[in-house]
Amino acid sequence: MKDNRPRTFEEAQSRFRSFLRQNVRPEDIWWLTPRDLIHSTEGLYLIRTTDPKKTLQFIERQYYSALESEVGVEFEAICYANEIAFATLRVPEDGLAAERALIGPGTLKFSARTGNPKFAVVQSALMWRLLKWRYRSHNEQLRRADQSQ
Repeated sequence: MKDNRPRTFEEAQSRFRSFLRQNVRPEDIWWLTPRDLIHSTEGLYLIRTTDPKKTLQFIERQYYSALESEVGVEFEAICYANEIAFATLRVPEDGLAAERALIGPGTLKFSARTGNPKFAVVQSALMWRLLKWRYRSHNEQLRRADQSQ
């Protein structure tokens, strides 16, 4: 299969911004790592604020690691606030997870949630720990369900 992924993260991010613009979504991206996102049992996304530069560096490293290993990747916009799209980079754990997510080897997939899911930004480190503990089993179930689809 042909590798359609840009060789630089900057180009991949530029393409994602174009995708967001075409889908009438904000183009400014606030990157989230899996550790910055909790899904509550009430359907609310809880977002932890972290240093955006460090998060961007982490996302960039993930992207280049995926390029080297020739697996596909997905940029996904989770929710939107004003002129910001909160987004994640998804790298499937294995071939089966990639197949379930429709991410072929060497592909760059873009997705954006429809509507605007409810979310809250959590700035307190203590509050984040409490929320993570409160929703730990729910998020573990979601992760397992995502892997088994």
